[in-house]
Order: sequence, then C-alpha cells, then structure tokens
Amino acid sequence: MQCCLIKPYVTKQAYRISDSGAVKASAVLKIKELKMENLKKQIVAMIIDRCNLTDMDQDYSDYDAPIFMSGGDEGGFELDSVDALELVAGVKETFGVTVELSDQNVFYSVNTLADYISNHQE
Repeated sequence: MQCCLIKPYVTKQAYRISDSGAVKASAVLKIKELKMENLKKQIVAMIIDRCNLTDMDQDYSDYDAPIFMSGGDEGGFELDSVDALELVAGVKETFGVTVELSDQNVFYSVNTLADYISNHQE
C-alpha cells in the first residue's frame, strides 16, 4: 500500500521538476537570443562606423545578406576588399576577437560574424 502512495507523489514531483526546468531553459534561450540580437546590432554599428557608410541605416537588419560584394549579389553592405582590413581591426577593437586568416569566411554575413564573435569571446 505504501508503494502506491509514493508512486503518484514521485510522478507529480518529477513533473514539477521537469516543468520548472523547461521554464528555466526557455528563459535561458530567450536571454541568449536577446544577447545575439544585441551583438548583431553592435556589428552593424561597427561596420557602418568603420567603413564610413553614412547613407546606411543603423536599424539595418538583413543579417543574412552578404557583407562583401561578389558577382551579382545585391543588398547587404556592398563592401570591397579595402574595407576588409577595417572590419578585421574593428572586430579586434570592438569585441576583443582576432580573426585568423583561415577564418576569413566569417565575414560572409552579420550572422556568420556574430556566431564567430560569440564563440571566440572570453
């Protein structure tokens, strides 16, 4: 008889723990999303500032668009190779992250750059 009383209690308790954990996981995920969104906005501001893009809107949010021109790419920042050095220096100064030569593909878009910075910041 005692087993039957304990089993429902354990099941309910396990459910509560699981439910609480889901809420915490959801909150942590939301915080990470907000931090990543903030990082992307900082990257856009850094690009606009470092490359003197005075006609570019600070609220730019096409984070998947290519940063550099290539072929018939439209949109994005339409930067060229001269701007690449400014971005490398800007990432180092603004975010404290050094981009290695082998990692130059991180400059494809704001999203790829944000992922790289996020993974390499201390």
